[in-house]
Amino acid sequence: KLSITGGAVAFTYWLLGSTHFGEGVDHVLVYTIIIGILSYLLASVFFHVYDCVQDTILLCYCYDKQHNNGTPDKPYYFSKELGDILNKYNMAKAHGKVAPVDGDVDAAEN
Repeated sequence: KLSITGGAVAFTYWLLGSTHFGEGVDHVLVYTIIIGILSYLLASVFFHVYDCVQDTILLCYCYDKQHNNGTPDKPYYFSKELGDILNKYNMAKAHGKVAPVDGDVDAAEN
């Protein structure tokens, strides 16, 4: 969020201070602060939506694994790539190659 906000602020300051776009602007700093606040809010909303999408995909994967078994009668609906990625993570976690994450139930049991 901060890098997006910093980039937007730097670009706005440069645009209003060094180009013909800022010729009629008296208070460059005020507009730069407004752009900074708006870009931070926009980045926050974007990352919140991205986080919700990740959670939804993971929940759908877990639901699919729980209710289907991969046979022709009950096939998995998640993509092969998603299954490969999560299986690699689970294998690395089983061998202790993945650092525990806060709130990880398996890490608390070990």
